[in-house]
Amino acid sequence: MHGLFENIAPAMLRHWFGTFFKKDFASECVLSKSIWNEIRTIMEKNQKNMSLDFGRPSIDIQKHFAEFKAENWTNWVILYSLPLLQNYLPERYLNRWAKFVHAVKLCLKKNISI
Repeated sequence: MHGLFENIAPAMLRHWFGTFFKKDFASECVLSKSIWNEIRTIMEKNQKNMSLDFGRPSIDIQKHFAEFKAENWTNWVILYSLPLLQNYLPERYLNRWAKFVHAVKLCLKKNISI
């Protein structure tokens, strides 16, 4: 699980921030600061409506992703990422991320059957 939550998820987030590559890298999947501010606002507005069954309330991923623990990453990947990114990432990248989310959900199951 640590490979998924401590390596892949943060690496993708840095890619969406535009900080994954050392040199300037223009990509259609790099999201601007204004988009991340919108995402933060959406998360803040919805915190009051989220059940505590989901675990701790989400924190600002743009500012605090380096401090995320496995629980934060699990919630971000499985619960928040797809709905929050769907209006901002191009469809082909969102579909690929959705496949990753599906794979994570499979890996978290206690039993996996054919």
